[in-house]
Amino acid sequence: MKRIFIFTTILLLQTIAICQDSWQKSIDNYAPFGYNFIEKADSNGWYLISGSKSYSNAQSKGEIIISRYDKCGNVRWSYRYANDTVSMKISDVLKDNAGNIVITGYYYFSPDYTQGHIFVMKANAQGVILWYKHYDIDGIGYPYSIGQMKDGSYFVYYMYDKVPAITPFNCILKINQSGGIIWNKGYYLNPIWGSAIATSDGGILVQSGHLFYKLNSTGNILWSNIYLGIYYCSKPIEVNGNYIFAQYPTSSSTDSLCYLFSLTSNGTLGFTSQAFKGSSVKDIIRLSNGNALVYGTVFVNPGHLNQVCLTEINSTGIIQNQKIIQSTNLAQPWFSGSVCELNNHTLIMTSAIQNATPHPYQNSLTISKSRNLTDFGCTVPFSGILTQTPVNTVMAPGSLANGFTPTDINIPYTRTAIQTSHTISCFVADTNKINLGNDTTLCNGKSMILNANLGNAYSYLWSTGATTPSITVNQPGTYWVKAFICDTIYDTIQIHYSAPLTLNFQVSPLLTKTLIPVSFNNYTSPISFVQWNTGDGNIFNINNFQHAYAEGGIYNVILTVKDTNNCSYSASLNVVVDEYTFYIPNSFTPNGDGVNDEFKPLGTGIEEWKLIIYNRWGEEIFEGKDIGWGGVLRGNTPAPEGVYSYLIELKNAIGSRSIRKGNLTLIRSNR
Repeated sequence: MKRIFIFTTILLLQTIAICQDSWQKSIDNYAPFGYNFIEKADSNGWYLISGSKSYSNAQSKGEIIISRYDKCGNVRWSYRYANDTVSMKISDVLKDNAGNIVITGYYYFSPDYTQGHIFVMKANAQGVILWYKHYDIDGIGYPYSIGQMKDGSYFVYYMYDKVPAITPFNCILKINQSGGIIWNKGYYLNPIWGSAIATSDGGILVQSGHLFYKLNSTGNILWSNIYLGIYYCSKPIEVNGNYIFAQYPTSSSTDSLCYLFSLTSNGTLGFTSQAFKGSSVKDIIRLSNGNALVYGTVFVNPGHLNQVCLTEINSTGIIQNQKIIQSTNLAQPWFSGSVCELNNHTLIMTSAIQNATPHPYQNSLTISKSRNLTDFGCTVPFSGILTQTPVNTVMAPGSLANGFTPTDINIPYTRTAIQTSHTISCFVADTNKINLGNDTTLCNGKSMILNANLGNAYSYLWSTGATTPSITVNQPGTYWVKAFICDTIYDTIQIHYSAPLTLNFQVSPLLTKTLIPVSFNNYTSPISFVQWNTGDGNIFNINNFQHAYAEGGIYNVILTVKDTNNCSYSASLNVVVDEYTFYIPNSFTPNGDGVNDEFKPLGTGIEEWKLIIYNRWGEEIFEGKDIGWGGVLRGNTPAPEGVYSYLIELKNAIGSRSIRKGNLTLIRSNR
């Protein structure tokens, strides 16, 4: 068994910047003992599960402390869990599918350290213990991992040692959700510590030094391999049915290397990432952006051994970022815990720190927070990228070791609420701000979008009562917004509306003839811009001018002005240019030769007309609208030659009406 002592560092990383400060602060009222873990509670916070000593000396009992933090690092509640007769030490923590906290660990109860029990404790999301059991295995049990299988049951991966009767070997204990034993099986005489995870296909993947093996849901071995060159590994993660490990060296130096490698579901070695400097790897998680985050330690210089190092690696094994946490309080971390990701790409991480006196009961817990891996105020850049590939040697499946059945026993415990206080040791103020812009004057009828430009990570409150990142305003007034994550950001803007502008202008005359000047006059004030469009393709940017039209027609004249706030106003009217000509013949010959066969008015600019014909006695013999007279009486009888009278009512293109009267001669010639 590898003996380790730890402290806790919590840090928040983000792939998007949010308005929070970066800081480090130490916990004042208890010292760490054993492992420490972070588990996501919900989008608004996390759990810190820590082993501790009630006093900073070896004689005091080991206890468990669970603290619930909100997303800003404030403690909502904190409880100490203790047994009256034994000293507990945490090995691993799980947040199960129902949101419960399941903890495994061990304690000795014999003076010669030859008898010790595995324990499992299950608490709900409020820290209330649901059950607490130890498992009598007639020897010593060192649990390494706890997981929840696809069927909802739990398993504990541990090393079994019965001194001096047998050689130690590793075991899997499967229990139901109430802690009752389902089965217990031993595997391989390979007592080195390791880890295990539940797999998505319902099995268990186990790593013990360079030995890896896969079990089905009943504990039978599916495959087992040995990979030379691999020994110390982090607890793996599963991605798309493949298992990704972070390997770190068996001995540490300033040139030590770490790297990622993957195994397929049948145990074949997959990709190997770029290698990076590191003395150990403590955890690996998959970020929401698809990359892996490796959390470990690295030798930096003789005065700051094993500082915490964060390395981000993409899906092809290429290193994206690497940072070291640097602070006077993070002088010599011994060992690190775990890391988890909250919503909005926020990461919470645990790690370890050693105080000046190298004593396992004189370490301290430190909490750190940052915005993201590339924006962490208490870190410095670090790189040492090299390439290294492990060697793969396949070993045939082996047989189970001797099996035995433990006994599960309920354990009495006490739960005591405690107060947790902190001392800040590093603080980097945030520089993010809301900027709604300068006070603004809008044109009448226009609206404006006000945007805090901070994204959906925030909670918002606007002066209108809205709680969205942006609002649309269409009324004058003072508008403010408050954005909340941990602190409050605030900005205000004044919205004014430009006073309405009445256009004052004249175009004269509106009825004219070609080549006669028309006067255009704009009297609107105050203005910053004027434009006349005379409708015939000409543009004028002056207030007053004259313009003559070359051709007749109806022209739409548009006047556009802008006031001193650059608000635009427009008005339009029509100018009619008359090209009206009119001719009435005094005779016609309706003989069917296609020439002058019809009597009607001729000209341009005539929109409509009405024709009435009278005989020499004043009798009306024809009436038509927009049609001529073909020399035919009513009943379709040809009219005789002679002199007739006419009356024509005309309407020209500009709507003007007139009446014309006169005589005409109908002439019939022989065909």
